Amino acid sequence: MSSVLTPNFVHCAFLDQVVSVRPGLMRNVLYPSGKACYVVKGAVSLDSTDSNEAESATPVVDTHEQLLQQQAVANQVKHMVEQVQALHFKRAVVPGSEGIFGSVSVDDIVQALKEQGVELEKATVNLDSKIKQLGKHNVEITLADQSTVSLTVNVDAE
Repeated sequence: MSSVLTPNFVHCAFLDQVVSVRPGLMRNVLYPSGKACYVVKGAVSLDSTDSNEAESATPVVDTHEQLLQQQAVANQVKHMVEQVQALHFKRAVVPGSEGIFGSVSVDDIVQALKEQGVELEKATVNLDSKIKQLGKHNVEITLADQSTVSLTVNVDAE
């Protein structure tokens, strides 16, 4: 099934790129969330040179304007994340070790940022595995314009 992705997807595709996705993913996830739209057979291509066909086609938002808007939002989020400086979590400690009971996951980081006024999707937080040790940990956040911001996560004992 062919679909056109609307936002940029890390390691997948770029804006307005036609890609092939599984029908269930398109039907249940991408289309309802507005992240992709269906490609209609026989529809006018975006780079058509015939003016009559272009007028009869549905209007398409200028991708340059979308790119500028996306960069502005990314800069705003980057500025907000840089103001946060560090996130602090308190966890119970395993006696005689640096390990903690439980862990700090992507959900915890996104929730802590949300409490400080920064709204992010979980997919933007680059965390290889859950944090299960005390101390300072660096977490990378990938923004919409593919730039990254580093955030410090401190895990302290209760």
